[in-house]
Amino acid sequence: SDLPDIEDYAGHRGLYFEPSEWPGPVVTTVEDLAAEIAKLAAGTQDHSIAKNYASMRQRFSAHEDGAATSRVIDVVFRKKPGGQIVYGTTKTARRTVLINAGRFAPNGISSSLLNLLDQIDHSLFDVSIIFTSRRTALILNNQRQVHPSVRQFARVGGMNGSKFAHLLRRFTEARADLRSHASNPTLRQLWDDEWTRLFGSTTFDFCIDFSGYGGLWAVLMLHAPGATRSIWMHNDMVADSNREVNGKRPQRRTLRGIFTLYQEYDHLVSVSPALARVNAQALSKYAPAEKFESSDNLVSVRRVRENAAVPLDIATTDEVTGERPDWAEDLLNRRAPKTFMTVGRISPEKNHERLIRAFALVHRDDPNTRLVIVGTGPLLGYLQDLVVELDLAGAVWLTGHQVNPHAVMAAADCFVMSSNYEGQPMVIFEAMLVGLPVLTVDFGSVSDALPEGTGLIVEATVDALAAGMRRVLAGDIPAPGFDGDAHNAQAVEQFYRAIGADSAN
Repeated sequence: SDLPDIEDYAGHRGLYFEPSEWPGPVVTTVEDLAAEIAKLAAGTQDHSIAKNYASMRQRFSAHEDGAATSRVIDVVFRKKPGGQIVYGTTKTARRTVLINAGRFAPNGISSSLLNLLDQIDHSLFDVSIIFTSRRTALILNNQRQVHPSVRQFARVGGMNGSKFAHLLRRFTEARADLRSHASNPTLRQLWDDEWTRLFGSTTFDFCIDFSGYGGLWAVLMLHAPGATRSIWMHNDMVADSNREVNGKRPQRRTLRGIFTLYQEYDHLVSVSPALARVNAQALSKYAPAEKFESSDNLVSVRRVRENAAVPLDIATTDEVTGERPDWAEDLLNRRAPKTFMTVGRISPEKNHERLIRAFALVHRDDPNTRLVIVGTGPLLGYLQDLVVELDLAGAVWLTGHQVNPHAVMAAADCFVMSSNYEGQPMVIFEAMLVGLPVLTVDFGSVSDALPEGTGLIVEATVDALAAGMRRVLAGDIPAPGFDGDAHNAQAVEQFYRAIGADSAN
């Protein structure tokens, strides 16, 4: 092995085996490499090299004799075991479920899926997930949190097929014509081949597009042979398709194409009953009302409570520099007796601008208040400018993404939501688990997220939201009582019914 940079490589990436164990000479210069090649040709290599080689061969390829492929062909295709021990696959009565996790990025959809995977009865369901292979730290962290009974598939590479087939696919996708996947023979074969590339001859009883936002996955799930197919709706889907970001509608074409596929799915599942009614009405031209069902999001009771118990100074200290951001120091020093906070993607539908403007009215009357906004997104820069414009620097903190937002919750006094629309925001459940009073503006599915008698719902205006904050300061909104375990038990039964599994029995 010629490794001139071995010290840098070992320090940065690490080594599986020490160089002294490697089955060959280790050199660091071209001259030494040439000398070892000459020894190899002359048969004069050091005897320790042959010893290492034999040791590694025994360790990793003891049964390799040059005929392994022939034996596999005999066993698999010719049904001639030839003295080999052949184990059959174990068949159980468990029903098989495949769930698409999409990009599996760190967001509310992924959190909801992870919570669901923890609650499914794995003695009754054999569950697999599939997601786009992207080996970033945040996505790998999500993979590590997947329940150990769940099989993980990563979609690596792209679809096979001719240039003509892919040109046709891109042309139909550009026109939001996803239904051609079934009506056009060339496209139908292309998608069938992609299913086979990923899963071979494997079949599933239930196939679920849990993301609901990707055209590729929405089509692919429809090519699962013999499966009952469901697709999830995490929001008011028509409103999402019309959402503008920097003057553009990034989801419009993709979602309009996905809408045309709804009639091919067996179940269209929203994450709350109120949201199912909203989607059934708004999407009535794409699918009949009886296909629209609901299944509540689940909450990770253990994870939220464990995260909330982490002291804020530990949760926010940089492991490398030992430093903490200014906003964390502000919270730790309790420079303000009342801190409002929210968690969510910094995007138009969350309407953080309304929240900041409402807080400005409250802060003007009571300077001893703070607002902490956890999250990142396309409008982060705009909100930072707004904070400066309203002279709220040091009173409104935009923290960016936080690995442990629940520790921030535990250091705050009230959770506030100012969204234009939501599905069933898990963050409200999480805030109630932490013990925070909840203040939210009114949106279509808010009644399913905030049970009657808990928190405060106000009109979706700056003045009404400011008035709600003042009621918090006056102590008019008590901390809620929320039984996360009871909620999850009910929600997982809803999931079984929503996908057509009826019950876990």
